[in-house]
Amino acid sequence: MLDGLDDIDWETLIHAYGPASDIPDDLRALLSPDEKTATNALWRLFGNIHHQGTVYMATPPAIPFLTESALALPPDRAAGVVDLLSAMLDYAADLMIEDGLTVAAFREKMRA
Repeated sequence: MLDGLDDIDWETLIHAYGPASDIPDDLRALLSPDEKTATNALWRLFGNIHHQGTVYMATPPAIPFLTESALALPPDRAAGVVDLLSAMLDYAADLMIEDGLTVAAFREKMRA
């Protein structure tokens, strides 16, 4: 589970509050058997990688891990993760359509 998470140089990626070095811990915490720990991690992820409807450099690399987590969690806990993924997808699709971006151009924009 979460294979490759530590292969990403999160420290060089940015989220709403600076370096994204905290993202791996929050992604792991989503899978915690303790519901409060998982809920707090989801709250932090919403605030960090989808802050006020904006996505950041750290958002795209988190998507596969969020998807894997949603598939592994029971439906009641997966719903919040799916909400986060949906919100990020909505933003990305709107941006791509409004700016006429290809997938490659969108990825490049997220790296900037």
